[in-house]
Amino acid sequence: MSNQDSDSDTPADMCGIGLPNINQDNDSDSQDNGEETKANQKTQKGETTPGGSKNEKFNKFRDQAKDLVSKTEKPKQLYLANTKVTKISDEASTNDSGSAKPKYLEINDPRFNYDVILSKGYKLLKKMGNGAYASVFLCERSSSPDSKCILKISIGEERMPDTQNEYAIMNSLDYENIPKVKELIMDNDYFYSIICMEYSNIDENVQQYVNRNGSLNEDDVKLAMKELFSSIEYIHSMDYAHRDVKPDNVLIKISEAEKEGDNRKVQIVLVDYNIAKKAKSFRAQSVEECKDGSEPSKFRCNYLTHIASQNSQAPELFKSGYYSESVDIWGAGLVFYTLLTGEKVKRGPEQVILDQVEKIDKLSEQGKELLRSLFSFDGEKRPTAEEALEHPWLHQ
Repeated sequence: MSNQDSDSDTPADMCGIGLPNINQDNDSDSQDNGEETKANQKTQKGETTPGGSKNEKFNKFRDQAKDLVSKTEKPKQLYLANTKVTKISDEASTNDSGSAKPKYLEINDPRFNYDVILSKGYKLLKKMGNGAYASVFLCERSSSPDSKCILKISIGEERMPDTQNEYAIMNSLDYENIPKVKELIMDNDYFYSIICMEYSNIDENVQQYVNRNGSLNEDDVKLAMKELFSSIEYIHSMDYAHRDVKPDNVLIKISEAEKEGDNRKVQIVLVDYNIAKKAKSFRAQSVEECKDGSEPSKFRCNYLTHIASQNSQAPELFKSGYYSESVDIWGAGLVFYTLLTGEKVKRGPEQVILDQVEKIDKLSEQGKELLRSLFSFDGEKRPTAEEALEHPWLHQ
């Protein structure tokens, strides 16, 4: 997320833009063939091609393209040049660096250099997840091996503003189901941006858990959804929207009951605030505030930029115009469904999704009623997190 543009949450990623092959060597200009060579000859003779000098236009485009390449490829070129980190922490073991690092610690980015992490005083233990913009690792400090933490590592100059914003958001939140941040590391030489967070002792997200253990029973789902709705209620009370609530972004741990007759303990942690956003405009919540004659809203925040993981987007994100923090309620429905069925909701028209809810045999009618409301295609008709927490199903 970028603070530089009020209508955009992430800077444009230029690395995927296809550009013509441009030789960087100054002498290579003479290798241009065909019409470009003829255009050069005409220009030297004082002639011009129709519509102006084609060579002049090409040179202008080439200079612009070179400038774009230099800006977007700079971080990659630094790493591919096999530059080495000169200051390595005294506690960091050189046996863990470079090509000796375990295969399971690698990420799909040619700029990744484990020595950079070691130089910051951290040792990676296990990869927890790998997303489009960052990789998440369980790690330990070299100076205190018994102290575990989480590193979220992003690489590239273009990602640094996003990481700074994510850190600022997480640092402003203080809730038991939201990770607490410890440190922000910005390496301007290698363009690493790293958020260090507390380790909650939960190693699996909802999707990973159900893939390994199968779906949960209704009572366990109630406990998990209470915690998730409570977390969302807190975030919304701070005028934030998470905007990417989904099974992959909810960590879960289920502990067996300590005593016979007790419920099992279900813990959840809501993670990944990469596209979370603070509201800059607000909705009228009373008739008195509706000066334009519109209906008051039970949701408070307004957002404009349409951004989220496409397979988990709320329906309103496929349309133009403002939307509210109710997109997080849709995301809670996705988590609810996956916990109960072990599967993801199949996308489609509203009735297609509601039909899938009806087919859940292990869910009571009150539970189905709540889940149907979370999947309303009209964001205003979804319950707020506070209303969801008051639903009778959660108190049976």
